[in-house]
Amino acid sequence: MPAMRLGDARHPQHPRRGWALLVCGLFLLGLMGSITWTMLPTLLYPERAFAEGTYTGTPEQAHTFLNLFLLVLLFGALGTVNALYMIATGRQNRWFVIGTLLLAATLYGFAYSITGGFK
Repeated sequence: MPAMRLGDARHPQHPRRGWALLVCGLFLLGLMGSITWTMLPTLLYPERAFAEGTYTGTPEQAHTFLNLFLLVLLFGALGTVNALYMIATGRQNRWFVIGTLLLAATLYGFAYSITGGFK
């Protein structure tokens, strides 16, 4: 039986990647979670915030940005779950990678459509 090398698919990855991903995921969840929580009344009820003078956008813009914030939170949550799986097993799950890439593409497309093509 040949010895397993680090690049071998049967050899578990080093858990440092999982810990780094966990820190990034939790940072994203904490930061975007606090921003979303703070902005939630304005984004859910933009008419009231507009009347108070604290918001100058349209209700459609408020709901669009709430959806964007929720997508970013979902991205952070998926990264955190992926990190916990990687730490526990020492391997990276293919479905987590595919899901993360699809979510990143969705996030990019959504942001691209909001900004009108990054003019």
